[in-house]
Amino acid sequence: MRLLVWNCRMGLVKKRHRLYELRPDVAVVPECSRDAMKVCQGDGFQTCWWGSNKNKGLGVVATRPWTLEPGRSPRQKWIAPVWVHGPQDFLLIAVWASAVGTLRENNYVGQTYAALLGHAHWFSGGLPVVMGGDLNSNSKSRSWSKNSQACHGGRTSGRTGHRQRVSLLFPRGAWSRDSPHLLFLAPGTTAVSPGLHLPAA
Repeated sequence: MRLLVWNCRMGLVKKRHRLYELRPDVAVVPECSRDAMKVCQGDGFQTCWWGSNKNKGLGVVATRPWTLEPGRSPRQKWIAPVWVHGPQDFLLIAVWASAVGTLRENNYVGQTYAALLGHAHWFSGGLPVVMGGDLNSNSKSRSWSKNSQACHGGRTSGRTGHRQRVSLLFPRGAWSRDSPHLLFLAPGTTAVSPGLHLPAA
């Protein structure tokens, strides 16, 4: 399948053709408006959206034959489970990690970390699990050098309860804003995408 992550930085209605040109089966689109998701629906896609500001939230887009079944959103902002049904069913954890208060460690990627710790059942349902979106970072969690970007995630095995850490390190400047990248996922893959403001997965 073809999974895309793109922080569109708002204005998706005017630039949604860039998304469509990449022909994603499923796309996670942080910083899009609620109305943009309605426009995508009018274009023939199925969508989900979460947010407290109608102009800037977290969207997921799917094309046929894939369908979306949104789950109950956790308290963390904005990390949302979506069951994706199609040729290969899987659980998508869509992410637009945001600031929530004055404690720096709780903001941005801290929200993602809290969601992973608090929802081990996401990984015990027997389905492949994919986490994708804009994970962001905070000053407390930055453990990489000035020359790299990193994102971290984890999963808990439903069979053994064993916690596994997933860490990806990306050289800074590895992507440019005008060079989208796609990740092709095999069944059973658990993936974490970088939190970058460009079409990437």
